[in-house]
Amino acid sequence: MARIIFFIFAVMCCITTGSKASQSLPEEKSTLTGAYLYEVPGSSQMKDMQKVLPSEIEFRKDTEGLLTVTKLTSPDEIRTAVDAFLQIRIGDRTDIFVTDQYDVISFFFPDNTTVSFQLNGRSLEWRNQGKTELYDLENAELFWEEVSIR
Repeated sequence: MARIIFFIFAVMCCITTGSKASQSLPEEKSTLTGAYLYEVPGSSQMKDMQKVLPSEIEFRKDTEGLLTVTKLTSPDEIRTAVDAFLQIRIGDRTDIFVTDQYDVISFFFPDNTTVSFQLNGRSLEWRNQGKTELYDLENAELFWEEVSIR
């Protein structure tokens, strides 16, 4: 089975392993503002996440070189985190770039698909036509509180 890995990692790009082609947002969409964060990768697993929960959620928090990894594996913890994650919207573009705080949120699904989101501080990093764009995230604080990461 092909394993699709979506990274928003200093750039938003979709990377695949196996035989599936790369996916990205439609070219005509020049801004992400107003979209829900889970919609960004165009992943069917993310869209159906309330029906088919990830088997694990992992948070990699790198602050000033100190890496902290937190994993959620309990169905109750995952359900709580998913419910909060589904409320996160992409806000306005921002110019605030943090050089010492990079966070990754990864969702591991039962079909071996992994979807990851790269954050710069608390902003989404998105690669658009060769340029990195940063977007504020709205309603994200509830998610961070629910998963006890601040």
